[in-house]
Amino acid sequence: MLSLSEASEAVVTSDKEGDCQCEMASTAKRTPQQDCIEDPLVFSAPSHSRSTLVVPKFLKEDLLCFEDLPVVQPTGDRVPELRDQQDLPDAVAIQTNAVQNNLCVPEADLLGLNLASQGSSFLPSGSSLACTSPGTCSGESVSPSLRSRILRSPKRTRRPVLQKPESGPIPRPGDAGDCRFIKINQKKKDGCSTIPFTPLSPLGPGDICHLSQRDVFARHSLAQRAHEFTSNTDVRFFVGSWNVNGRSPPENLKAWLSCDPRPPDVYCIGFQELDLSKEAFVFQESFREKEWLAAISSALHPLATYGPVRLVRLVGMMLLVFIRKDLETKVSNTMFDSVGTGLMGRMGNKGGVGVHFMLHDTAVCVVNTHLAAHMDDVDRRNQDFHDVNGRMAFQSADPDNSPVSISKSDVTLWLGDLNYRIQDLPIDQIKSLVNQKMFSQLLHHDQLTMQRQSGAVFADFKEGDVTFPPTFKYTPGSSMWDNSDKGRAPAWCDRVLWRGDNILLLAYRSHMDLMTSDHKPVSASLLVTVRDVNPKKYKAVYNDVIRQLDHMENRFLPAITLSCQEFSFPAVRFRCLVGQELHVTNSRQVPCIFAFLPSTDSTSYGPPWLRVEPSAAYLDCGETKTVHLEVYINQDVVRDFGEDLDRTEELKNQKKETILVLHLRDGKDYFVMVTVEYEPSCFGTSLERLCHTVLPMSEACRQNAKRTMRSGNSHPALSIPKELWLLVDHLHQHALDQEDLFQVPGMNKQLLSIQEALDSNIPDALPGENHSIAESLLIFLESLPQPVVPLAFYRRCLEAARLPINSWKVVAEFPACHRDTFLYLVAFLRELLKHSEHNGLDAKLLASLFGPLLLRPLVERKDHKPQVQDKDLVMAFLLPFLQ
Repeated sequence: MLSLSEASEAVVTSDKEGDCQCEMASTAKRTPQQDCIEDPLVFSAPSHSRSTLVVPKFLKEDLLCFEDLPVVQPTGDRVPELRDQQDLPDAVAIQTNAVQNNLCVPEADLLGLNLASQGSSFLPSGSSLACTSPGTCSGESVSPSLRSRILRSPKRTRRPVLQKPESGPIPRPGDAGDCRFIKINQKKKDGCSTIPFTPLSPLGPGDICHLSQRDVFARHSLAQRAHEFTSNTDVRFFVGSWNVNGRSPPENLKAWLSCDPRPPDVYCIGFQELDLSKEAFVFQESFREKEWLAAISSALHPLATYGPVRLVRLVGMMLLVFIRKDLETKVSNTMFDSVGTGLMGRMGNKGGVGVHFMLHDTAVCVVNTHLAAHMDDVDRRNQDFHDVNGRMAFQSADPDNSPVSISKSDVTLWLGDLNYRIQDLPIDQIKSLVNQKMFSQLLHHDQLTMQRQSGAVFADFKEGDVTFPPTFKYTPGSSMWDNSDKGRAPAWCDRVLWRGDNILLLAYRSHMDLMTSDHKPVSASLLVTVRDVNPKKYKAVYNDVIRQLDHMENRFLPAITLSCQEFSFPAVRFRCLVGQELHVTNSRQVPCIFAFLPSTDSTSYGPPWLRVEPSAAYLDCGETKTVHLEVYINQDVVRDFGEDLDRTEELKNQKKETILVLHLRDGKDYFVMVTVEYEPSCFGTSLERLCHTVLPMSEACRQNAKRTMRSGNSHPALSIPKELWLLVDHLHQHALDQEDLFQVPGMNKQLLSIQEALDSNIPDALPGENHSIAESLLIFLESLPQPVVPLAFYRRCLEAARLPINSWKVVAEFPACHRDTFLYLVAFLRELLKHSEHNGLDAKLLASLFGPLLLRPLVERKDHKPQVQDKDLVMAFLLPFLQ
């Protein structure tokens, strides 16, 4: 196997036990610092592998000073007129006697329901409960084994019941003094809460947990009868998307934004590649954003006046929403989010930004995405779509409200550079069919069309008929196809799709007159039917619901049955999601609410490796709700398992268990036990353990291999973990010139295959492409229980960052396996920088990626939140080793 370039020669010998002994080829006189730092590390592979692992001397390269690359958040405060709530006009908060949209009531009752007659409980006098006090339970609904564990478990307390505060009379809808507020204003006026009740909004777990059972039933009933007090209103949407290739805006955008004779009511405008500079990854400010914002504002339709709803940007993706001034009071509860699908799910060069808001009483979600590029990366594009669709969650200003996912919206508008291409046709044939306007024939080869038909992505979305030429790729400044050396085939990369009822497509087109970019902008004109509340009809339905509640109250004691109360997850592996289902059935003739309660020492219902969805729910009479129990051990969680593993004598599966408390509102508590057995992986295992383990992890676990070292006096079998060497050596041999290395995420299936290969054997070649190998290396470093720079040295390293010679001295004091691993990695990083012309890497990007992984601060175990890193000092510490 080839060694790293410019590696010094070394003689490697092994003793009978297989321990590695290293002899340095060079014996020239050195300074103490050089003795600690500059000697090449040479060590042997395990005995069943015949490869010699050789590490080079340091490669001297000049690097630039830089800052850490943060997880880029949407830039929320740079354009006050768009984002700063304090700058909104006073009309945002309006008091009126007529209910127009969102009914607002005092904090004592978010629904405007009269709680005075509710009483203290739904329980009839004389009725008995299974759980009579916190931590005790009758044997009625639990198995003997689970009962015994519950009695030994720490005491748990019930969630406090929301009490009605001392206040004046509760205003009813339409009463004098009834309050109406736009949700984004969180102030109070005249005793009214600014959290309005929208009868058609879905009930999330957060709503269920923080509302009384009576309130939840009222909201549920009103939502079911919404058709009795709502009417429909048509709203025109302009939805546009443009990949601007990092260019400045043209002088006039009216050919795109004002192309319709009739002005739209709402503008949803998305950009991709707004800013291609390296600084866009680091700094929130962007000159390009200001340029484009000014150009857009001057090009909106001249026959109407518009106000901003929201602007959100993540690196090169930007989304703006505008609405006609006369409709501003109909917009409420504006939220936003961003999801990066770049490397390790953090880099924002690909991903999506979204805005969620209520228009009248209809939930609208707008998502702008830029998915993975290149002809053959269909699976990666599909993965990006599912990442954005699954991870994007909109959190309101009130932390008690649960986040809203994309799927919970009534209307979803999805736009952007989706990057799906035309496949299986020569470029010349594609251009010929385009010239003949035979678009329908080309669409049979359109990747997005094929993926939608197979149900892989956008299965429940709609798109208009594509009757315009492909929007990519053109020579900038013209409408001529690109004739560069790359020879990209024309494709409909830029698309607009939607999901929801009562949406009529009026127009779907591209705009060929705009020639700034290598993409052409697209737009869709949609007529969306939204709901509006009739105050008088609402009041009649509301009063009827209250009468039903009064009639139903105190008649029945709620009860549920559970399909199972003990769940076991055997042989769970790192980053492999496993799940089981719990079926909860309402067994009585009265609606009920259940919720999983947090333990006394936590704000969560369970450990971080367990997810329960939904964590709270409302059940009608006889209804059954499926609760999904999912176990997922990620990089953060695996560190806890790794620390437990490091404290044991033998390598074996790690077992953890937890007891979930399922509380029935105005009823008893039920207990659900979840046990997980984690199968150790090289990911999440300490450097010390890995250096003492010659066998692959799975084989070592099967043999229950004992540690070869219990104190610092014993020598490890390897200088650095064999798994780390395999990852780095593969990248050195195959990826030094790889374009966009460490900038493109790997494929999930390949990441799991790489993990399996490292855990089960010592392969001659790792599976997967270079980008997946690169991301696996970063995941390996992030999952270490003790980072490469030991936690005890973190503060000393930051203090030594101002003087490079001190940095060398601190590293010399690291434990042997940590020191050798650190030096091995920085040598590899310097080698990568020698090939920056081809791989596109620079010191700023590498240090931004590896700095926070090598130097990680101590974690507060109570809430599992890391301390704030001094990013400048982390970078300053790492730079001398790369120079």
